[in-house]
Amino acid sequence: MIVATNPSVSGMPVGFSLGPPTSVTPTFGVAYQAVDPTRPAMIAATVNTQYTVTIAGTQADEVNLRIGPDSSVSSGGGFVVGIAKQSLTGITLSIGMAMGDSTFIPAMIPANWWYSFVRVSGTTATILEATVQSVGAGS
Repeated sequence: MIVATNPSVSGMPVGFSLGPPTSVTPTFGVAYQAVDPTRPAMIAATVNTQYTVTIAGTQADEVNLRIGPDSSVSSGGGFVVGIAKQSLTGITLSIGMAMGDSTFIPAMIPANWWYSFVRVSGTTATILEATVQSVGAGS
């Protein structure tokens, strides 16, 4: 646990602490709460896309991280707090072209709120890794 101190008060703790990061495996379009929903939390995720164009084509993906006070975040409720958007557009003529991109999305989640990764467009994006970490008073 990390505890912040207030240097103007002889090093007395101010009650801010971070819990250990917990690895999670979110699925697109499913609502989740933090590991300890009674505390605010930090979520951090890496969204990845890998495009391969064999001869011609365009591709695009958009993923939103949504948070809100209820599970409707999985179907468009709440607030967009992070966007991963990648595309390969225009007229693409190529033989065996590949492109990859990753976007890091961090966000804070209030206590008792929900989060969801919502696929807005495309089918290529994946969530490479995600962690949730409790923040605030407590341990």
